[in-house]
Amino acid sequence: MPSLFSNDKCSFKEQLDNLKDPCFQRRIIALLFDQACDVLKAFDGDFRLFLILCLVGRATLQARAGLSDNGSRAQDGRAEGLNASDIAFASGIPRETVRRKLADLARRGWLVCDGQGMWRLAPDDDSRATGLNGARARRELCGLENRTVGRLVDLVSALRDAVDSAGADGVGAPAPPPERTKSIERRRPRH
Repeated sequence: MPSLFSNDKCSFKEQLDNLKDPCFQRRIIALLFDQACDVLKAFDGDFRLFLILCLVGRATLQARAGLSDNGSRAQDGRAEGLNASDIAFASGIPRETVRRKLADLARRGWLVCDGQGMWRLAPDDDSRATGLNGARARRELCGLENRTVGRLVDLVSALRDAVDSAGADGVGAPAPPPERTKSIERRRPRH
């Protein structure tokens, strides 16, 4: 199996073993913790809203690009968007809860429903000119998007550090996490 980081100094198995290092795992846990907290804040503590927006957004964008769920070109004329039953099935969220969350996302102006119950990203005033939907949600969530991209860059850096340190002598620990990750200790109130 080829490595994502083509390091000729050690085998792929050695690279994977190095990813089990506690320091690297701590970086991953910190990244996931920060991302989960950020998403919860952006969606007023409702993670289900986030999941539903992601599902509808993915379906809308895939249909626009003519892609199937696995990324290959779709042969059928797939409808743009998803209905509440599809969202409930894909997410495991009860259908009535999905319907309430869809109504909330529509009130925010992030999703729209056509006459046949298909939900998709809401068009923005500029979407008629650009052909892009979801601009309002994207604009209102741009801070979350920027922080997410920063975390992904940190993740790639951590993976490269882990692979590079394994290549030096087959053993090694990734560099410590950047200072901008939050720690639980800083979040606890002082008494």
